[in-house]
Amino acid sequence: MKHILERFESNGDHRLSKQEFKNALYYLGSHSPNWRAAQALNRVDENQNGYISEGEMDGLVEYVWQCGYTISNHEGLEFGV
Repeated sequence: MKHILERFESNGDHRLSKQEFKNALYYLGSHSPNWRAAQALNRVDENQNGYISEGEMDGLVEYVWQCGYTISNHEGLEFGV
């Protein structure tokens, strides 16, 4: 999952903005990526700078798993929520 999220880091600053994470959530099939991204930032953005840094990425991955998103090696991408 981490490598999927990291693919959406688009400007080379090694952190995910809310917009980049929203794009990842949309890719994962979220019906409300804006809301999910805001919730994730509230939970895992420890320094409250509005970005998910490399050190916060594990918390983001955990949040994504808790929301029910999964990756299936046999069928490509699946999501549970």
